[in-house]
Amino acid sequence: MTARPILVFGAGGHGKVVADAARSAGFALAGFVDDAPSRAGSSIWGLPVITWEQCRSEPGRWGSACFALGIGDNGARENVQCRLEDADREVAVVVHGRATISPTARLAPGTVVMAGAVVNPDAVIGRGCIVNTGAIVEHDCELGEFVHLSPNVALGGTVWIGDRTHLGLGAVALPGVRIGTDAKVGAGAVVIRDVPDALTVVGVPAWPLEGRAKK
Repeated sequence: MTARPILVFGAGGHGKVVADAARSAGFALAGFVDDAPSRAGSSIWGLPVITWEQCRSEPGRWGSACFALGIGDNGARENVQCRLEDADREVAVVVHGRATISPTARLAPGTVVMAGAVVNPDAVIGRGCIVNTGAIVEHDCELGEFVHLSPNVALGGTVWIGDRTHLGLGAVALPGVRIGTDAKVGAGAVVIRDVPDALTVVGVPAWPLEGRAKK
């Protein structure tokens, strides 16, 4: 059986990690797509970096490829996935061969799960999410769209996270906590209470960044 060709949208460092995961998942890595003019015409691992316009103008060469999202910024990743969907291009789910996914977990298109990550029973992962290296999503958690869980994040059971929220390296959310949309949780923070939309929290226990600055 021939491996499905895949293009990684994003030719930076995160894109390389996504490409590695795609290879591990059994895709045939065909190249990278990037909007930055400075990257067009370059190569990574001997594979071409092309622009989105090049990709669209050469359907005979790239038309059979699906896409993986190699962009770390949540808003930019959302923009790219919407662009691809508007062009009727498939945005793949990519799960590294050394990740562990429960058969009852649900992963929406565009989600990437890196090496060593665990997604446990009945967890729901929305469109375009990143479950980064070694992150743990416990049972019955629900992630909105374009969430980024950084390496070694740990979510207890039934945690809810809103769209475009980012949890930094090693952050922890206790069971049942709700973290709103467009929120940020600092590296190493421990979230023990709900976090409102668009708020940045840091520390142990996690507290609004503005509140810490005033003390």
